[in-house]
Formats: sequence, structure tokens, C-alpha cells
Amino acid sequence: MALPKFTIYKHVKLEYGWRYCKAAFHSNKKIKPDIVVVNDSEETHREGAYYLNHKGWIPVGEDAKEAVNERLKRLNSAEYHRLNGTTAPEARPRKTPTGIPFQVAMDAYLAGIERAVASRNKRKGTLDLARTTLKKFSQHSKVQYLSDITVAHLDNYAAWCIATGRTHSSQTGRNEFLRVNQFLRAQGIVLTKIDGKKQVPIGMKDAPKVSEAKTVVTNTPEELEKFFEACRGFKQWAAFQTLQRTGLREMELATLRQQDIVLDSKKPYLDVCKRTVDGYEFVPKWYQERQVEIDPDLVPVLQKLKSTCRNELVFGTASGLLNMHLLRECKRIAVRAGLPQARFKLHRFRANFATHCIREGMDLETLRCILGHRDTESLRSYVNSLKGEERAAKMAKVWSGQPLTKPR
Repeated sequence: MALPKFTIYKHVKLEYGWRYCKAAFHSNKKIKPDIVVVNDSEETHREGAYYLNHKGWIPVGEDAKEAVNERLKRLNSAEYHRLNGTTAPEARPRKTPTGIPFQVAMDAYLAGIERAVASRNKRKGTLDLARTTLKKFSQHSKVQYLSDITVAHLDNYAAWCIATGRTHSSQTGRNEFLRVNQFLRAQGIVLTKIDGKKQVPIGMKDAPKVSEAKTVVTNTPEELEKFFEACRGFKQWAAFQTLQRTGLREMELATLRQQDIVLDSKKPYLDVCKRTVDGYEFVPKWYQERQVEIDPDLVPVLQKLKSTCRNELVFGTASGLLNMHLLRECKRIAVRAGLPQARFKLHRFRANFATHCIREGMDLETLRCILGHRDTESLRSYVNSLKGEERAAKMAKVWSGQPLTKPR
């Protein structure tokens, strides 16, 4: 192992203040007392004390010889004591790390998730996120053993994720924090913090704080009318009308096959199911395979689309591949329509659909089945959006008889 590098400096007063300047040496490597190097030239400075520099300033006294001796002592303690006829203190025994290596625990944890994915108890995306998170945490914290991990490691890692992330999102830091903590708990490790006079385990409350979910934003009828008028071609128009009138997610639409559009029955529907297209294995979120009933006005649109489609994918590219640029198309249509790009996102068509259904009186359980949510509680944001509209209408009514006039 290489010896540490200790450089001798002297803290002297120059015309622009106190500075650390390197000590000057003779050709035989002996130090020149009270001589320092300033701007590549030697100057005499009797004031100040000597210091060693190694990961910080180490004071070693006023005398140059004392500084040299301290440097030699720190460079090679055994050699120093041999030359001076003294006995070196016994070296402290090196502490041997104990416990489970982090890499071994991580591999076993990921193997468990792989088995859960194979048995359809977890999604493949869960495995990818866990692998990425634990790899980044290992590189950032540089821990070798599970027993070395502390709460500070999690806090610093979450802060680093927020600072270096593309969006600097607190939600990203929170998710990373919770995934690492979940991994540790799976290994039987419960990190704790001091709360008053007792130790309590850390949990969700200790992760980075995020703002509460805001009310869902939807598009106005006027915006949608302009948007659909700016669509180029029947297929593009039909794709976004399908999003608007069915509430499908992006990949549910992108992977839609001809056989998934069932129109020859009394109740036409879209079959959202597990499927493999263009080498991509699609599984509905939460494994909620379902039938999405479609309104009669959309039936002729999809019928025409199926009759002209030459490939398996209904909304794929001209060569039959997955169309992964729906968001880009959406933004370009908004620009052509003279609308703000920020107002149009693919998931916002789903919000438009959900709020429209609630506004028209559809019960939440039916809407839950159509959207593929696990419970009706997850629809609360859409309900709150409509309550916001009601509050705005009531506020307008309150002030309708008192117009605001500007003083002259």
C-alpha cells in the first residue's frame, strides 16, 4: 500500500493576508528553517507555524526540525522509531468486517423478485426499478456490508437523486428512499432514528416530502375541438379520439391489435389483455385485464380503421412496428392548432374521459372497471376535479351581480 503524502507548509503573513506556503528544502532534502516558496521564489518569514497537509491541516509546531520529524513519523512510524531508538506502540488490530456482503444480499433479493415476476405476482418493471435503484445506491454509498448501512446513507442517497435527476423531483428521491428501505427490511434490517427518548424504525414519514396531489387538469371542449381539427390523416385522428372516448393508457392503445377490437357483438368492446407484439410483452397495469365497452359513435371509426389496416397493430407504424412517438405527435398537433404544448399530454385524454363520465352520472364502480383501477379510492382525484369546477361556478355566481370597475 502506498504511503500517504504529507507536505510541509508554513502559515505566514503576506501583503494580501495570511497564507499557507510550501517550505523550502536544500538539495539534500533538508528543510530551510523559516524559508518558504512564494510565487516560485524563496522568501524569509519567521512568523507563523508549520503545518502538514494531508486531507486537512495538521499543526506540527514552530520549529522546522520538529515539522520534519513529525512528517517522517507519520510517513513511516516503524522506521522513525528504529532510527531514534524508541519503541513503536503496538498497532491496533484491524477490524474484520462481519455480516452479509451487500452484493450477495442484492443478488438474492433480485432473484426473489425474478421468481415473483415469473409467477406473475410482480411486474417486470418492478424488477428493473429495484435493480437500477440498488446498483445506484451501492455506487453512491460505497458500502460493502449490510451492517454498514445507516440512516444517513439513505438520506444522502435520496438527496443525491433529487439533485442529479433530470427533473429534480422530490417524488423521485422519495421513491428511491422507499425502495432501498424496502430492500433492507427484506433482509431483516430495520434502521431506526431517535424520537424523543426512544428509537423508532424509519418509514414513509422519513422519506423526502412531496406536495399533495393537485386536482386533475383536463382540456376544455374548445381546446379539444381545435386539437382534433389539426390532426393529419384519419389514422392519427382516430388514435386520439380512441384515447379521448375510451380512457386507454398509452401502451394499451399502442399495442392494440385487430383481434382486440371486437365489433361483431351486441356490446362492442376493446379487449385489454396480455399480449406480445413486435417483441414487446405488454401486461396491463396491476394485471387488470378487462373489456372496455365503446360508444356507438366510435364503432364506425374503428370499423373503418380495421378494414384499412394491413398489419397486426391497429395504431402501429406504416411498417407494422410499435408507435412509440404518440406523445411527440400529440405535441406537434397542439402546436399546429395554436395551443400550448403543456396543455396536452397522453394521460390527460384519460382524465378527460374519466371526468366526462362522472359529470354525465356514471357510477364510480363502473368507471373503475373501465379504467382498470384497483379500487374506487384511486378515482378521488377525478371527483375532486369536478368539485373544483363546481366551486368555480359558485364563485362566479356570487360575484355575477357586482362587476369589477376600474377607478378613473
